[in-house]
Amino acid sequence: MNTPQIFNFEQNEVRTVLVNNEPYFVGKDVASVLGYSNTKDALSRHVDLEDKMGSR
Repeated sequence: MNTPQIFNFEQNEVRTVLVNNEPYFVGKDVASVLGYSNTKDALSRHVDLEDKMGSR
């Protein structure tokens, strides 16, 4: 992985990183932008296990 690149979406930061030349969005940031107050719960309900990388 590399250093996160930060994008701004409606005054919210959304981080991405490249993994094997593919952009991965930080789920917590995306869930926040979508208005979820409990981002951890939103990610566990809406992201498939195979798509999760976890914090490293």
